[in-house]
Amino acid sequence: MGKWRRSFVQRRIVGLYDGVRPGAARTIDDEKVAHLIKTTLHTTPADGSTHWSVRAVAGETGISKTSVHRYLQLFGLQPHRSEGFKLS
Repeated sequence: MGKWRRSFVQRRIVGLYDGVRPGAARTIDDEKVAHLIKTTLHTTPADGSTHWSVRAVAGETGISKTSVHRYLQLFGLQPHRSEGFKLS
């Protein structure tokens, strides 16, 4: 008998829900993610730039560039785009 059938026979519908999977625990907690978002949305870089780059915000928050990029995509943040539109 397969894994899913055995689980269904033992626990019915609840047995079909996916269980906890093995793997490394999160190393970036919610406070760090909130700090990343707050930094990206409400501040500008100290070097005089107009917006944050992935590398700059990674250096500021202490989160890796890959994780910063992943969180910016996850929350739909695009710090390089301005909020307004200027008609020339």
